[in-house]
Formats: sequence, structure tokens, C-alpha cells
Amino acid sequence: MADTFSLKNLTGSFVISLSNGEQRKLELIKALAGEPDLLVLDNAYTGLDSNLRTLLTQMFEKLVKSKHTILMTGLISADFPPSVNRSLVLGNGRVEKFCSRSELKSSTKKQFVFEGEIPRWQNSLFNELKAMRDVSLQYGEKKILDNISWQVNAGERWSLTGPNGSGKTSLLNMVFGDNPKAYGCDIRLFGKQKGTGESIWDIKERIGFVSPEMHQYLPQKQSVTDVICSGFQDAENSFKKPSGYQVDVARQWLKLTGYSEIAGKLFGELSTSAQRVVLLLRTLVKNPPLLILDEPFQGLDASHVRMLKNLLNLIAAQTNCAMIFVTHIQSELPECITFHLKLKNGKVV
Repeated sequence: MADTFSLKNLTGSFVISLSNGEQRKLELIKALAGEPDLLVLDNAYTGLDSNLRTLLTQMFEKLVKSKHTILMTGLISADFPPSVNRSLVLGNGRVEKFCSRSELKSSTKKQFVFEGEIPRWQNSLFNELKAMRDVSLQYGEKKILDNISWQVNAGERWSLTGPNGSGKTSLLNMVFGDNPKAYGCDIRLFGKQKGTGESIWDIKERIGFVSPEMHQYLPQKQSVTDVICSGFQDAENSFKKPSGYQVDVARQWLKLTGYSEIAGKLFGELSTSAQRVVLLLRTLVKNPPLLILDEPFQGLDASHVRMLKNLLNLIAAQTNCAMIFVTHIQSELPECITFHLKLKNGKVV
């Protein structure tokens, strides 16, 4: 199974050293290896590259032909392989219908049209936001990044793509994270060489970061407004009473996205899609010169993907905010993304 999922060369590695995609592969191997009579998978294709999606579909076909039963969750018909031919559709906690695959319709919820300007945005005074030259990263015999040179300037919007394990997460960690190996590399952030006296908080102040994993750091029992205002503080798990100005900015963003009615609700009461919207707004309130979006649409239905794409296009049209958008699905890229970087085996291709 490890060989089938291209993990054979990593069987001696620690799990913590694996990329997000490689950890997903490992979880799938654990679920599939015993050929269970009943296989339960929650959003199985989430975070997987196109090759692995194809491989997984083929494995599902073989399991079904061998009389195994599969139960899967998903948001759209593309989340299910052809072998899954019966559907139970839920809405507001109730069964809406049982149907065949051919009767399963995609969401046709309203389109979000943004009018007016985004709230109080101060453009960056920096032109060069991030620059790295001949950056490599290696753990033991395993080379993660191989001589990467990449510059991002104000107003540029980039996609960062590549197969699972290609080095995308490691590359972002060299910029945004506190990887000690980054301090021996030629990396400049906002015109300053990394490792020349700045703290990680100086970096976080100017970079907005969103990823699916951020859910676990946010308090479920804080109000939506308080969670959004915590974006002014940069630390995920800290809390200070927000100022009147901060609350006003948070409410303006909620109004722009049509979510004013959730302002007083607890974050944990929201649907996953609404929580993802709040996560993005939490990042936007501080006007980051650089926005890093690591699979921001993971787990969202089609209507919310359209809404957030429109929001990012609006920000691109009205500010010089630079963006790095990580995804395995090309259709998720907003139209404002015009620069592209693709990795494979730690190299730029």
C-alpha cells in the first residue's frame, strides 16, 4: 500500500515530518489496508492531488466489485467516485431525500455580488514583499527543496501548485513559519534579510495566513465578532477585548459578505462553510501586504467558493495586496491569479 501511494521511501520517517498531503495518504492507507467490510470516509478527496484522486477512485471500484460497502460524505457530486451510486441528502439536520447518483444535483444557491468598496484598507509601502535565492532544505538524506529562487512583489497574485509531497508546505514554512533552517538561507521579507533581528511576530504582522488547520486553534465559545477581531493580534490562541474601532471594522467585513446576522453568534455554532468565511475575514482585518491562502476552499460548497473567489477578486481590484494561493484544483483559482509556480520533488518545474 505504501508503494501504491508513493510513500515507500518514507516508511522510516516520523509522521510529523510528512507534508499535509502525505499525512492524508497515510490515513487512507490505514483505512484501506485491512480491506474492511464497511469503509467510512469523511471527504476522502480533500487535499489530494489529481493523480491520487484517480488512484483512489480505482481502488474504490475494486472494493465495490469485491462486495465491500463504502459510506462517504461530500458536498458536490465530484466528491464521490462513480462506484458510489446511492445518496442520502441532508439539509438543516434533516433528510431531504434518498436518490440515485444521476439525481444528485449540485448546489444552485444565490450568487454573491459585492457592491461598493472594501473596509478601510491601507496599501503596503513595500514593493518587494518576499524574495528567496537558491533556497534548499534537507533532512538527512531527504531533499525537500532544491535551489528555489522566487520573488513576490506588491500587487502580484500567485498560484502555488504541485503534487502531494512536492514541497509546497515546506516552502511556505520557510517564509511564514519559524523553521530554524530558514535563517541560514538567502531569504528577504519586506526588504529585510531574514534572521537580522526581526521576530516571528514582526513577520506575522505583515502576512495574512489561512489554512484548514487553523480551526483547531480558534475558541469555539467566542463570538464571531471577537474571533474576527483577534486577527488584529496575530496569535491564534490569544484574546484581548477588542476596541470599538476593531469591532466596527469586523462588522463592516461581515456586512460586505452578507453575514451581519452571525456577528453575535458563537464561532462553534456556525457551519463549516461559515467558519471558513470568518477565518478569512479574521485575516483581512489587519490589511496584510501579503496574503497566503493554503487550500482556503477546502470543505466548502460551490456557492461559498464562488463568494470567496469574488471577494478575493474585489480585494485584488481595490488594493495592492499580494496573494499566494495553494490548491490542487485549478477551477478554484480566482481570476486575479496571474502568476504561477509549480513544484515537483522540491524543484521548480
